[in-house]
Amino acid sequence: MKAEKTEPSMPTALSQIRVAIIDDDVDLLRLLELVIEATPGFAKPLVFSDAKTAFRKLAKTPLDFALVDLAIPGDSGLRLIRRFVESRQASQVVAFTGSDDEPTVLEALKAGASGYWVKTERLAELTDALQRAHRGEPLLSAAAYQAILSRIQGPPRPSVFENLSKAETAVLGLTAEGLSCGDIAQRLQVSVHTVYVHNKRILKKLGVPSRTEAIARFREDSRKSQV
Repeated sequence: MKAEKTEPSMPTALSQIRVAIIDDDVDLLRLLELVIEATPGFAKPLVFSDAKTAFRKLAKTPLDFALVDLAIPGDSGLRLIRRFVESRQASQVVAFTGSDDEPTVLEALKAGASGYWVKTERLAELTDALQRAHRGEPLLSAAAYQAILSRIQGPPRPSVFENLSKAETAVLGLTAEGLSCGDIAQRLQVSVHTVYVHNKRILKKLGVPSRTEAIARFREDSRKSQV
């Protein structure tokens, strides 16, 4: 009597990792949707570009992870994190942002985020981190981990640029040297999109309207530190 052939079991919808992403960067959402959906073990991610729609449509949707942009328009990212945590709509709520400065990291974790991921990290590393977090490991990007480590190990840098991360400081320094965004991306071995994200964060943190003014302040600070 011939033994019946058994087909290899396929992951069911319930066993797949369910992720929702709330971010106003439509291009990034599309890219994340493609990457996550193409990664084995993940269900098709749910993506939203505004907070109110996301929270309303996800009211009865069980999630393993909710990735929340801290700068999402129409609501505070921190407030949205608190709402997700209180409603228990997601097993884990992750702050998803372009900022890796210490105050922002700590503020998000205090708001209830169980993880913190910086957008400039590679997308392949994000899917790996989500899979590890699904197994019970902490979800912190390298930049967020470094920010926390720096806070524990010593005081912030005594400079008007103390709120800039190491990556942002590097981008601003190379910009001050006259390098284009493409050249900076090549020098730092990151994408041009990553450089653009850093530039936006630099202007916001320094409170200046243009890169020209940011460069001027950077050069002035450099001259003072050499005196």
